[in-house]
Amino acid sequence: MIRKKIIITTGILLIIGILTIVYGVTKGWFNKKSKASGTPTVLLRVDPIPVQIAENNTFSYTLKANPNQNLNIIGYLLTINFDNAKVQITSIEYKTGVISQDLGQDTSNKDTVNQLGKINIQAEISTAQGELLLQNTDVNLVTISGKALITGIPQLLIDNFKLYQINSDSTLTEISGGVGEFSTSSSSSQSSSSGSVASSSSSSEQSSLSSSSSNASTSSSSSQESVKVVIKIKYRMQGVLNWIANQSALTKLKILKNGVEIDNDSISFIASLSSDYLWHGQFEQRLVPSNDYVFLVKPDKHLQRKVCSLSGRDSSTLYDCGENTITLSSNTTDLDLSGLTFFAGDITGEQGIADGKVDSLDYVMIQLIIQNNTGKDPTKVAKADLNYDGIVDTQDASLIIEVWQKGINQDEK
Repeated sequence: MIRKKIIITTGILLIIGILTIVYGVTKGWFNKKSKASGTPTVLLRVDPIPVQIAENNTFSYTLKANPNQNLNIIGYLLTINFDNAKVQITSIEYKTGVISQDLGQDTSNKDTVNQLGKINIQAEISTAQGELLLQNTDVNLVTISGKALITGIPQLLIDNFKLYQINSDSTLTEISGGVGEFSTSSSSSQSSSSGSVASSSSSSEQSSLSSSSSNASTSSSSSQESVKVVIKIKYRMQGVLNWIANQSALTKLKILKNGVEIDNDSISFIASLSSDYLWHGQFEQRLVPSNDYVFLVKPDKHLQRKVCSLSGRDSSTLYDCGENTITLSSNTTDLDLSGLTFFAGDITGEQGIADGKVDSLDYVMIQLIIQNNTGKDPTKVAKADLNYDGIVDTQDASLIIEVWQKGINQDEK
Protein backbone atom coordinates (compact mmCIF):
# COMPACT_ATOMS: atom_id res chain seq x y z
CA MET A 1 0.00 0.00 0.00
CA ILE A 2 2.81 2.41 0.95
CA ARG A 3 4.71 1.50 -2.23
CA LYS A 4 1.60 2.25 -4.29
CA LYS A 5 1.27 5.70 -2.68
CA ILE A 6 4.95 6.45 -3.41
CA ILE A 7 4.48 5.53 -7.07
CA ILE A 8 1.35 7.71 -7.34
CA THR A 9 3.06 10.64 -5.60
CA THR A 10 6.13 10.34 -7.83
CA GLY A 11 3.93 10.26 -10.92
CA ILE A 12 2.05 13.37 -9.83
CA LEU A 13 5.33 15.24 -9.15
CA LEU A 14 6.70 14.17 -12.53
CA ILE A 15 3.58 15.43 -14.30
CA ILE A 16 3.78 18.74 -12.40
CA GLY A 17 7.46 19.05 -13.35
CA ILE A 18 6.76 18.45 -17.05
CA LEU A 19 3.90 20.97 -17.03
CA THR A 20 6.15 23.51 -15.31
CA ILE A 21 8.86 23.06 -17.94
CA VAL A 22 6.34 23.40 -20.78
CA TYR A 23 4.89 26.54 -19.22
CA GLY A 24 8.38 27.94 -18.65
CA VAL A 25 9.34 27.37 -22.27
CA THR A 26 6.22 29.18 -23.49
CA LYS A 27 7.06 32.10 -21.20
CA GLY A 28 10.71 32.15 -22.26
CA TRP A 29 12.06 31.23 -18.82
CA PHE A 30 14.77 29.07 -20.35
CA ASN A 31 15.70 31.33 -23.22
CA LYS A 32 19.08 32.48 -22.02
CA LYS A 33 19.38 34.86 -24.93
CA SER A 34 16.25 36.80 -24.09
CA LYS A 35 18.13 39.50 -22.22
CA ALA A 36 21.54 39.14 -23.78
CA SER A 37 20.59 38.88 -27.44
CA GLY A 38 20.90 41.69 -29.95
CA THR A 39 23.71 44.19 -30.38
CA PRO A 40 26.24 44.13 -27.53
CA THR A 41 26.61 47.48 -25.80
CA VAL A 42 29.02 48.65 -23.13
CA LEU A 43 28.27 51.44 -20.68
CA LEU A 44 31.33 53.42 -19.59
CA ARG A 45 31.46 55.35 -16.35
CA VAL A 46 34.07 56.93 -14.12
CA ASP A 47 34.42 56.26 -10.41
CA PRO A 48 34.26 58.50 -8.48
CA ILE A 49 32.26 61.14 -10.35
CA PRO A 50 34.66 64.10 -10.81
CA VAL A 51 34.08 67.20 -8.71
CA GLN A 52 35.84 70.54 -8.53
CA ILE A 53 39.31 70.36 -7.00
CA ALA A 54 41.69 73.11 -6.00
CA GLU A 55 44.87 74.03 -7.84
CA ASN A 56 47.76 71.58 -7.23
CA ASN A 57 45.42 69.00 -5.68
CA THR A 58 45.49 65.46 -7.00
CA PHE A 59 42.78 63.20 -8.42
CA SER A 60 42.41 59.55 -9.33
CA TYR A 61 39.64 58.15 -11.54
CA THR A 62 38.90 54.58 -12.60
CA LEU A 63 37.19 53.95 -15.92
CA LYS A 64 34.65 51.12 -15.59
CA ALA A 65 32.92 49.14 -18.32
CA ASN A 66 29.52 47.50 -17.90
CA PRO A 67 28.28 45.25 -20.77
CA ASN A 68 24.64 44.46 -21.46
CA GLN A 69 25.58 40.79 -22.04
CA ASN A 70 28.44 38.43 -21.25
CA LEU A 71 31.48 39.30 -23.38
CA ASN A 72 34.67 37.28 -23.65
CA ILE A 73 37.28 39.86 -24.68
CA ILE A 74 40.87 39.62 -25.90
CA GLY A 75 41.64 43.33 -25.71
CA TYR A 76 40.39 46.92 -25.77
CA LEU A 77 41.50 50.40 -26.71
CA LEU A 78 40.42 54.01 -26.23
CA THR A 79 41.80 57.53 -26.36
CA ILE A 80 41.56 60.05 -23.52
CA ASN A 81 42.04 63.72 -24.44
CA PHE A 82 42.62 66.48 -21.89
CA ASP A 83 43.70 70.12 -21.69
CA ASN A 84 47.37 69.97 -20.68
CA ALA A 85 47.19 73.58 -19.54
CA LYS A 86 44.70 72.57 -16.84
CA VAL A 87 45.57 68.96 -16.01
CA GLN A 88 48.79 66.98 -15.63
CA ILE A 89 48.74 63.17 -15.68
CA THR A 90 50.95 61.42 -13.13
CA SER A 91 49.91 57.76 -13.41
CA ILE A 92 48.23 55.41 -15.90
CA GLU A 93 47.51 51.95 -14.49
CA TYR A 94 45.88 49.08 -16.39
CA LYS A 95 43.40 47.08 -14.30
CA THR A 96 42.16 44.64 -16.95
CA GLY A 97 44.73 43.08 -19.25
CA VAL A 98 48.25 44.34 -19.88
CA ILE A 99 49.51 47.16 -22.04
CA SER A 100 50.01 46.34 -25.74
CA GLN A 101 53.68 47.02 -26.26
CA ASP A 102 54.49 49.90 -28.64
CA LEU A 103 50.77 50.68 -28.98
CA GLY A 104 49.37 51.61 -25.58
CA GLN A 105 50.70 54.18 -23.11
CA ASP A 106 51.21 53.86 -19.37
CA THR A 107 52.98 55.80 -16.61
CA SER A 108 56.34 55.41 -18.36
CA ASN A 109 54.95 57.55 -21.19
CA LYS A 110 53.58 60.35 -19.01
CA ASP A 111 55.97 63.00 -20.40
CA THR A 112 54.74 62.39 -23.95
CA VAL A 113 51.14 62.16 -22.72
CA ASN A 114 51.34 65.53 -20.96
CA GLN A 115 53.05 67.15 -23.92
CA LEU A 116 50.34 66.04 -26.37
CA GLY A 117 47.33 66.18 -24.05
CA LYS A 118 46.28 62.70 -25.10
CA ILE A 119 46.49 59.17 -23.66
CA ASN A 120 46.38 56.14 -25.97
CA ILE A 121 45.04 53.22 -23.96
CA GLN A 122 45.47 49.82 -25.58
CA ALA A 123 45.44 46.55 -23.66
CA GLU A 124 45.48 42.86 -24.47
CA ILE A 125 44.48 39.89 -22.36
CA SER A 126 47.54 37.78 -21.60
CA THR A 127 45.71 34.45 -21.73
CA ALA A 128 44.56 32.82 -24.95
CA GLN A 129 41.12 32.18 -23.43
CA GLY A 130 40.47 35.90 -23.05
CA GLU A 131 38.67 37.48 -20.10
CA LEU A 132 34.96 37.20 -19.40
CA LEU A 133 33.06 40.42 -18.69
CA LEU A 134 29.81 39.55 -16.95
CA GLN A 135 26.47 41.01 -17.98
CA ASN A 136 25.47 44.17 -16.08
CA THR A 137 28.62 43.98 -13.93
CA ASP A 138 31.27 46.71 -13.60
CA VAL A 139 34.84 45.84 -14.56
CA ASN A 140 37.74 48.21 -13.94
CA LEU A 141 39.64 48.92 -17.16
CA VAL A 142 42.19 51.59 -16.26
CA THR A 143 42.94 54.10 -13.50
CA ILE A 144 44.11 57.62 -14.40
CA SER A 145 45.73 59.79 -11.72
CA GLY A 146 46.88 63.37 -12.03
CA LYS A 147 47.13 66.88 -10.66
CA ALA A 148 44.99 69.96 -11.32
CA LEU A 149 47.04 72.91 -12.58
CA ILE A 150 44.12 75.27 -11.98
CA THR A 151 41.03 75.10 -9.76
CA GLY A 152 38.18 73.34 -11.55
CA ILE A 153 36.71 70.01 -12.63
CA PRO A 154 39.18 67.83 -14.55
CA GLN A 155 37.76 67.30 -18.03
CA LEU A 156 38.96 64.07 -19.62
CA LEU A 157 37.31 63.20 -22.95
CA ILE A 158 36.96 59.56 -24.04
CA ASP A 159 37.13 58.78 -27.75
CA ASN A 160 37.54 55.77 -30.08
CA PHE A 161 36.51 53.16 -27.51
CA LYS A 162 36.65 49.58 -28.82
CA LEU A 163 36.45 46.10 -27.30
CA TYR A 164 37.49 42.92 -29.08
CA GLN A 165 35.29 39.92 -28.36
CA ILE A 166 36.32 36.30 -29.03
CA ASN A 167 33.43 34.39 -30.58
CA SER A 168 32.75 30.68 -30.14
CA ASP A 169 34.23 29.98 -33.60
CA SER A 170 37.49 31.78 -32.63
CA THR A 171 36.70 34.79 -34.84
CA LEU A 172 36.79 38.31 -33.41
CA THR A 173 34.08 40.95 -33.20
CA GLU A 174 34.89 44.62 -32.76
CA ILE A 175 32.48 46.45 -30.47
CA SER A 176 33.00 50.12 -31.15
CA GLY A 177 31.50 53.58 -31.26
CA GLY A 178 31.65 54.84 -27.66
CA VAL A 179 32.42 58.47 -26.88
CA GLY A 180 32.15 59.88 -23.38
CA GLU A 181 33.27 62.59 -20.98
CA PHE A 182 34.29 62.55 -17.34
CA SER A 183 32.03 65.15 -15.75
CA THR A 184 30.06 65.94 -12.61
CA SER A 185 26.81 64.70 -14.14
CA SER A 186 26.24 60.98 -13.75
CA SER A 187 24.42 60.85 -17.08
CA SER A 188 27.12 62.70 -19.01
CA SER A 189 29.87 60.70 -17.38
CA GLN A 190 28.60 57.59 -19.10
CA SER A 191 28.72 56.57 -22.72
CA SER A 192 27.24 53.72 -24.67
CA SER A 193 29.39 51.71 -27.04
CA SER A 194 27.80 49.35 -29.51
CA GLY A 195 28.66 47.32 -32.57
CA SER A 196 28.11 49.45 -35.64
CA VAL A 197 26.17 48.36 -38.71
CA ALA A 198 27.12 49.84 -42.06
CA SER A 199 24.35 51.54 -44.00
CA SER A 200 23.46 49.75 -47.21
CA SER A 201 21.60 52.62 -48.86
CA SER A 202 24.65 54.70 -49.74
CA SER A 203 26.50 51.69 -51.12
CA SER A 204 23.48 50.79 -53.25
CA GLU A 205 23.40 54.30 -54.66
CA GLN A 206 27.12 54.18 -55.37
CA SER A 207 26.72 50.80 -57.05
CA SER A 208 23.96 52.20 -59.22
CA LEU A 209 26.02 55.22 -60.17
CA SER A 210 29.05 53.09 -60.89
CA SER A 211 27.00 50.75 -63.04
CA SER A 212 25.50 53.55 -65.09
CA SER A 213 28.90 55.23 -65.51
CA SER A 214 30.43 51.93 -66.54
CA ASN A 215 27.68 51.35 -69.09
CA ALA A 216 28.23 54.82 -70.52
CA SER A 217 31.96 54.19 -70.75
CA THR A 218 31.38 50.85 -72.43
CA SER A 219 29.01 52.28 -75.02
CA SER A 220 31.35 55.17 -75.81
CA SER A 221 34.28 52.82 -76.43
CA SER A 222 32.35 50.06 -78.16
CA SER A 223 33.20 51.58 -81.52
CA GLN A 224 36.90 50.95 -80.83
CA GLU A 225 38.28 47.47 -81.28
CA SER A 226 39.67 45.77 -78.17
CA VAL A 227 42.76 43.59 -78.25
CA LYS A 228 44.07 40.89 -75.97
CA VAL A 229 46.73 42.39 -73.72
CA VAL A 230 49.12 40.27 -71.65
CA ILE A 231 50.32 42.20 -68.60
CA LYS A 232 53.40 40.89 -66.79
CA ILE A 233 53.69 42.25 -63.27
CA LYS A 234 56.29 42.16 -60.51
CA TYR A 235 56.03 43.78 -57.10
CA ARG A 236 57.51 43.84 -53.61
CA MET A 237 55.78 42.92 -50.32
CA GLN A 238 56.73 44.59 -47.07
CA GLY A 239 58.66 42.26 -44.74
CA VAL A 240 59.40 39.48 -47.27
CA LEU A 241 63.17 39.27 -46.83
CA ASN A 242 63.83 35.59 -47.48
CA TRP A 243 63.17 33.41 -50.47
CA ILE A 244 61.26 30.22 -49.83
CA ALA A 245 60.58 27.99 -52.82
CA ASN A 246 57.02 27.43 -54.04
CA GLN A 247 55.56 30.47 -52.26
CA SER A 248 52.59 31.96 -54.08
CA ALA A 249 50.07 34.68 -53.34
CA LEU A 250 46.65 35.47 -54.76
CA THR A 251 46.72 38.96 -56.23
CA LYS A 252 43.67 41.01 -57.19
CA LEU A 253 43.70 43.82 -59.71
CA LYS A 254 41.10 46.31 -60.89
CA ILE A 255 41.45 48.33 -64.09
CA LEU A 256 40.03 51.83 -64.38
CA LYS A 257 39.65 53.59 -67.73
CA ASN A 258 39.10 57.32 -67.57
CA GLY A 259 38.38 56.91 -63.86
CA VAL A 260 35.70 54.23 -64.30
CA GLU A 261 36.20 50.56 -63.43
CA ILE A 262 35.91 48.56 -66.65
CA ASP A 263 34.68 45.38 -64.94
CA ASN A 264 32.66 44.94 -61.75
CA ASP A 265 34.78 41.94 -60.74
CA SER A 266 38.45 42.07 -59.79
CA ILE A 267 40.96 40.25 -61.95
CA SER A 268 42.68 37.53 -59.92
CA PHE A 269 45.99 35.85 -60.66
CA ILE A 270 48.66 33.96 -58.78
CA ALA A 271 52.03 35.63 -58.20
CA SER A 272 55.07 33.53 -57.26
CA LEU A 273 57.99 34.58 -55.06
CA SER A 274 61.30 34.63 -56.94
CA SER A 275 64.86 34.56 -55.62
CA ASP A 276 65.05 38.33 -56.14
CA TYR A 277 62.42 38.60 -53.33
CA LEU A 278 59.91 39.97 -55.84
CA TRP A 279 56.54 38.48 -56.70
CA HIS A 280 56.00 37.71 -60.40
CA GLY A 281 52.73 37.05 -62.19
CA GLN A 282 50.78 37.80 -65.33
CA PHE A 283 47.22 37.99 -66.60
CA GLU A 284 45.36 38.53 -69.87
CA GLN A 285 42.59 41.01 -70.53
CA ARG A 286 40.85 42.38 -73.58
CA LEU A 287 41.36 46.15 -73.59
CA VAL A 288 40.98 49.05 -75.97
CA PRO A 289 44.41 50.63 -76.68
CA SER A 290 44.35 53.95 -74.87
CA ASN A 291 46.36 56.29 -72.63
CA ASP A 292 43.92 56.69 -69.72
CA TYR A 293 44.28 53.51 -67.64
CA VAL A 294 44.84 53.19 -63.89
CA PHE A 295 45.48 49.95 -61.98
CA LEU A 296 44.47 49.09 -58.41
CA VAL A 297 46.72 46.23 -57.25
CA LYS A 298 46.06 44.29 -54.03
CA PRO A 299 48.18 41.27 -53.01
CA ASP A 300 46.77 38.85 -50.46
CA LYS A 301 47.00 40.12 -46.84
CA HIS A 302 48.33 43.48 -48.03
CA LEU A 303 46.94 46.93 -48.75
CA GLN A 304 45.96 48.01 -52.22
CA ARG A 305 48.13 50.47 -54.14
CA LYS A 306 46.91 52.78 -56.90
CA VAL A 307 49.26 52.60 -59.90
CA CYS A 308 49.35 55.14 -62.74
CA SER A 309 52.75 54.34 -64.22
CA LEU A 310 54.36 51.23 -65.65
CA SER A 311 57.27 51.73 -63.22
CA GLY A 312 55.98 53.58 -60.16
CA ARG A 313 58.44 54.05 -57.29
CA ASP A 314 58.32 55.12 -53.65
CA SER A 315 60.99 57.59 -52.54
CA SER A 316 61.25 59.62 -49.35
CA THR A 317 57.49 59.95 -49.73
CA LEU A 318 54.98 57.43 -51.00
CA TYR A 319 54.35 57.20 -54.72
CA ASP A 320 51.36 59.32 -55.74
CA CYS A 321 49.52 59.04 -59.06
CA GLY A 322 48.70 62.68 -59.39
CA GLU A 323 47.20 63.20 -62.86
CA ASN A 324 49.26 60.43 -64.49
CA THR A 325 47.74 57.48 -66.33
CA ILE A 326 49.03 54.33 -68.04
CA THR A 327 49.20 53.94 -71.80
CA LEU A 328 48.41 50.47 -73.15
CA SER A 329 49.16 50.12 -76.83
CA SER A 330 50.93 46.77 -77.33
CA ASN A 331 49.88 43.18 -76.86
CA THR A 332 52.40 42.63 -74.05
CA THR A 333 53.05 45.14 -71.27
CA ASP A 334 55.53 44.93 -68.39
CA LEU A 335 54.27 46.45 -65.14
CA ASP A 336 57.38 46.88 -62.97
CA LEU A 337 56.26 47.74 -59.43
CA SER A 338 59.47 46.61 -57.73
CA GLY A 339 60.03 50.21 -56.64
CA LEU A 340 56.77 50.20 -54.67
CA THR A 341 56.16 48.56 -51.30
CA PHE A 342 52.87 46.81 -50.70
CA PHE A 343 52.13 47.22 -47.00
CA ALA A 344 51.16 44.23 -44.88
CA GLY A 345 48.38 43.55 -42.41
CA ASP A 346 44.94 43.49 -44.04
CA ILE A 347 43.87 40.03 -42.86
CA THR A 348 40.49 40.46 -41.20
CA GLY A 349 37.59 42.78 -40.47
CA GLU A 350 34.27 42.79 -38.65
CA GLN A 351 32.98 40.11 -41.05
CA GLY A 352 36.07 37.94 -40.60
CA ILE A 353 37.56 38.80 -44.01
CA ALA A 354 39.99 41.45 -45.23
CA ASP A 355 38.29 44.84 -45.24
CA GLY A 356 40.81 47.16 -46.89
CA LYS A 357 42.21 48.42 -43.59
CA VAL A 358 45.10 47.62 -41.29
CA ASP A 359 43.77 48.26 -37.80
CA SER A 360 43.81 46.89 -34.30
CA LEU A 361 41.50 44.04 -35.29
CA ASP A 362 44.23 42.64 -37.56
CA TYR A 363 46.83 43.08 -34.82
CA VAL A 364 44.66 41.38 -32.20
CA MET A 365 44.08 38.40 -34.50
CA ILE A 366 47.84 37.84 -34.84
CA GLN A 367 48.33 38.20 -31.09
CA LEU A 368 45.56 35.66 -30.51
CA ILE A 369 47.28 33.16 -32.82
CA ILE A 370 50.57 33.70 -30.99
CA GLN A 371 48.96 33.27 -27.55
CA ASN A 372 47.25 30.07 -28.69
CA ASN A 373 50.57 28.68 -29.98
CA THR A 374 48.93 27.96 -33.33
CA GLY A 375 51.38 29.96 -35.44
CA LYS A 376 52.36 26.88 -37.48
CA ASP A 377 48.81 25.72 -38.13
CA PRO A 378 48.45 25.76 -41.96
CA THR A 379 45.12 27.59 -41.81
CA LYS A 380 46.62 30.28 -39.55
CA VAL A 381 49.69 30.58 -41.76
CA ALA A 382 47.49 31.05 -44.82
CA LYS A 383 45.46 33.68 -42.97
CA ALA A 384 48.07 35.76 -41.14
CA ASP A 385 51.66 34.91 -42.16
CA LEU A 386 52.49 38.38 -43.47
CA ASN A 387 56.16 37.83 -44.29
CA TYR A 388 55.67 34.36 -45.81
CA ASP A 389 58.21 32.60 -43.59
CA GLY A 390 55.88 29.74 -42.72
CA ILE A 391 54.87 30.84 -39.21
CA VAL A 392 52.68 33.50 -37.58
CA ASP A 393 54.81 35.17 -34.90
CA THR A 394 55.91 38.50 -33.45
CA GLN A 395 57.60 39.43 -36.73
CA ASP A 396 54.19 39.55 -38.36
CA ALA A 397 52.80 41.67 -35.52
CA SER A 398 55.74 44.08 -35.83
CA LEU A 399 54.96 44.61 -39.53
CA ILE A 400 51.54 45.98 -38.59
CA ILE A 401 53.12 48.35 -36.07
CA GLU A 402 55.56 49.47 -38.77
CA VAL A 403 52.65 50.25 -41.12
CA TRP A 404 50.92 52.32 -38.43
CA GLN A 405 54.11 54.24 -37.71
CA LYS A 406 54.19 55.26 -41.36
CA GLY A 407 50.67 56.63 -40.98
CA ILE A 408 49.20 54.08 -43.42
CA ASN A 409 46.04 52.17 -42.58
CA GLN A 410 43.83 51.59 -45.62
CA ASP A 411 43.66 50.72 -49.32
CA GLU A 412 44.52 53.40 -51.84
CA LYS A 413 41.57 54.25 -54.08
